[in-house]
Amino acid sequence: MNNYNHSRTLDVHVWSEHPEINVLVNEVWSRFWKEETEVKPKRGPKPKAPKKKHLKVLLLDLYVCWQSDPSMYLAVHMSKSGWKANSRYNALSLSSQMIVIITRLTDLGFLEFKKGFEGKLSRIRPTEKLELLFKLTKLKHDDISHHHDKEMLVLKAGDNMEGFDKGEKLEYTDTPETLAMREMLRRYNALLLRSHIDICSLEKPFV
Repeated sequence: MNNYNHSRTLDVHVWSEHPEINVLVNEVWSRFWKEETEVKPKRGPKPKAPKKKHLKVLLLDLYVCWQSDPSMYLAVHMSKSGWKANSRYNALSLSSQMIVIITRLTDLGFLEFKKGFEGKLSRIRPTEKLELLFKLTKLKHDDISHHHDKEMLVLKAGDNMEGFDKGEKLEYTDTPETLAMREMLRRYNALLLRSHIDICSLEKPFV
């Protein structure tokens, strides 16, 4: 029996420029979105991010999730209200075009899809068809990270830290205080990246 509660939310900032993921994205795009590649761009306002970028983020996070736990689902918004392209917490400006990408991949047999239930988000995970493509890639964990424009300073309403994880993220205008806080976080993250924490008493390496 499938456990749809065994899930995590889609990471909209997962990113990689590794040739392996670009080859995978280009292959899927050219095979199943060929008509969009050939059509000339129309005049007028364009979506914040192209569909191909949506496809890349989705495939990347599906790959990360599948590698860590093949039984885990990704929770995704399948309503337009769940996508705010102009949000500071959406650095790649992903929009409701993601719904189109998810629907297409589901119809093509690449995704197992469970419609939202009991007030919860819809769930997706790779089918064997997509897993076969994943197995052909040579991506490693270190080849995938987060986009450098990801907002690291998250503000939420209220002063109850126990409910912070469930609180709604606040859009805000930067102030001298938020700029200083972000700079402190940036320096701390940079320190972590160049630091190696070891336990000398261990006889064998352990990650």
